[in-house]
Amino acid sequence: MKIINKIQFLLFINMLLIFLSCVFLSNVNAQSNSNIIIKGNQRVEKETIISYMTFNLRDRVSRSEINNSLKSLYATGLFRDVQIQRDGNTIIISVIENPIINGVFFEGNKRLKSEDLKTEVQLSPGSTYTKSKVSVDVQRIIQLYRFSGRFGAIVEPKIIKLKDNRVNLIFEIQEGPITKIEKIDIIGNSIFSDQRLRREIASKSKSILRPLTSADRYDPDRLSLDKELLRKLYNENGYIDFRVNSATGELSLDNSSFYVLFSIFEGKKYSIRDINFKSSIKSLNLENLKSVVTIKKGSIYNSSLLEKSVNKISDELGNQGYAFVNVQSVLDLDRSSNLVDITLNISESSKVYVERINIRGNERTLDKVIRREFTFSEGDPYNSQKISESVNKIRNLGIFEKVDLETNRGTSNDKTILDLKIQEKSTGELSLGMGISSSDGPLGDFSVKERNFLGKGQKLSTSLRLSSKTQEIDLSFTDPYFLDNNYSAGFDLFRKSADLQDTSSFNSKTVGFSLRVGYPLSEKLKSKLSYTLRKDTIADFSSDISSFIRSEKGSNLESSIGYELSYNELNSFMFPTEGYLFRFSQTFAGLGGDKTFIKNTIDYSYYNEIWENIVTNIVFNQGYIHGLGDDVSIVDRFFVGGSNLRGFKSGGIGPRDVVTDDSLGGNMYYSGTAQVKFPLSRDSDLPVKGLFFTQIGSLTMIDVSGNNLSDIGSPRVSVGIGTSWQTPVGPLRIDYSEAVKKQSFDKTQKIYFSFGTRF
Repeated sequence: MKIINKIQFLLFINMLLIFLSCVFLSNVNAQSNSNIIIKGNQRVEKETIISYMTFNLRDRVSRSEINNSLKSLYATGLFRDVQIQRDGNTIIISVIENPIINGVFFEGNKRLKSEDLKTEVQLSPGSTYTKSKVSVDVQRIIQLYRFSGRFGAIVEPKIIKLKDNRVNLIFEIQEGPITKIEKIDIIGNSIFSDQRLRREIASKSKSILRPLTSADRYDPDRLSLDKELLRKLYNENGYIDFRVNSATGELSLDNSSFYVLFSIFEGKKYSIRDINFKSSIKSLNLENLKSVVTIKKGSIYNSSLLEKSVNKISDELGNQGYAFVNVQSVLDLDRSSNLVDITLNISESSKVYVERINIRGNERTLDKVIRREFTFSEGDPYNSQKISESVNKIRNLGIFEKVDLETNRGTSNDKTILDLKIQEKSTGELSLGMGISSSDGPLGDFSVKERNFLGKGQKLSTSLRLSSKTQEIDLSFTDPYFLDNNYSAGFDLFRKSADLQDTSSFNSKTVGFSLRVGYPLSEKLKSKLSYTLRKDTIADFSSDISSFIRSEKGSNLESSIGYELSYNELNSFMFPTEGYLFRFSQTFAGLGGDKTFIKNTIDYSYYNEIWENIVTNIVFNQGYIHGLGDDVSIVDRFFVGGSNLRGFKSGGIGPRDVVTDDSLGGNMYYSGTAQVKFPLSRDSDLPVKGLFFTQIGSLTMIDVSGNNLSDIGSPRVSVGIGTSWQTPVGPLRIDYSEAVKKQSFDKTQKIYFSFGTRF
């Protein structure tokens, strides 16, 4: 026991000695100071350097305080080197200042302007040069070039030393070529071919046919979009378990191209076994909702149809007065039988109202141009579907670069504030066009368009079209919301001259204007009402012109009113593959002027993708004009052939003077087309299509009669093949057709082609 006590006593004595030694050493290291000497500073004042010290001259300075002061001075970025020494009671601080940047310059940059690069880098004239800041700016420049598709860009910073410790900073840039996608590979797919999947995604492999687009440039953000597009395709065709395992881009060794690889898992196709409804709203009649559901039992699962059904249920409940409801779909998968049960849960959601809509970023566009696209108002119940529709409508105006919507909490829990942030873009367009066709020969056009005139969302355009056969000039104006109503209104001024010597041995000139008003009867049904006043002149008769035309020499005034109804179910306006478009128009002339007639036209077009990327197209056109007490003028009659009936020249069929061979036009026509369009290349990136088509048409009925008149209204038929190519400089189409059923006096044409470009 005594031994233990002795050991404890000795430990205590040792610890006490250690403590006293530390106190003694601390007092030795901490000395009072009476002076600080600064060496090496040229630009930075002594007081500025002292202000960064972490100790006071009146205090004793420890080694840790000196180290902290060193860190503080380095952190300023003003110095390349700092040393702090102690000589007795004096602190000596030696510094080497970083240079001041006299100017920042860029060399070798052609694709990115120096002015744009200067706004992106942090170093500028007057700032302090540091290697770390230069390194950050180098990476920023490289990133900018990668954003523009140049992943091989090299940036080398260099400095030129000047007097007074100043430098010029030069970024030497080797931009390199655009880094394109060399190849896109897809593994794991068996349901859809590589060609179909490549057609579905936004990224494309490089091709000589695509020099003016950016789809073949590698973009990591576009790969994210590609994954979503693939998921959408499979989910719409029943593959619920589909996933993209990876989507990677590997840069080639020479930094010239990327190799993109998608690894996917398709899973199994599911059919819908049952659709159930559940509701926490007791007063709700679920039977009334079943009729609006677009998905059906026994059908293949389709995510888009399910989403559409959910939206329709929400709309129907809103119509019934249930403003605050939440509709969610729950999937119960039976993987053993590849069946899915869908449960649509309907519950009351918390009541939230739109307190305010803020719009920011519209420097030129008026607020009302944006607000009128909202399908709801401030104070209305919050509806995510209506908000999404409104944002899409604003984007579809085509006058904004970016449209982003943020939802923020309002002044209370039941209120929300919508912040719409937009970025305007240039809406003016100056374009030139040129081309050639077998009917009009060389042609060109010049147009100026403004899609946001005076910031009011109005459209103003003028165009001039010239060819060896026609000259036309137009001025057009459209206000999509006339007088702040859901009406569109506008006017057109036009003047057209046509050389019809080869067809009918005369020239024509038309000058006039039209007023129009449009109104949407529904989302897909549109109506338009128009009034036209025009003067038609027939002149420059050839010496052997038909007597049926000679009597019409001179000018006539037409004053007419008309309307048009159109119903559009196409899935794409530019390149439809499904759906149909129907138009019916009627024009009545006789509101003054020299002409009285009624004119009807019908146009119908139907598209159906019968196989992967193979699209059938059925077209029917019909027109009839009837003179009310007067004969119909030749300039108002229909002409068939050329673009609307392949195998025959323009005006190649219908009533004709068999002596002079002049085409007289007709009061009634019809034409029909059956066409199959298919890809000519297995590479879906090449926009070259092949065509098989057959056409039938007829033109007949004319108000004049005589021995030289031939008017045989029998149908004409042609069959043919063709190709269409969306070239980088414009569309090209070439058709070869044979008139297999014709009359002896018809004018045939085997090859028809057209090509055009805009820039």
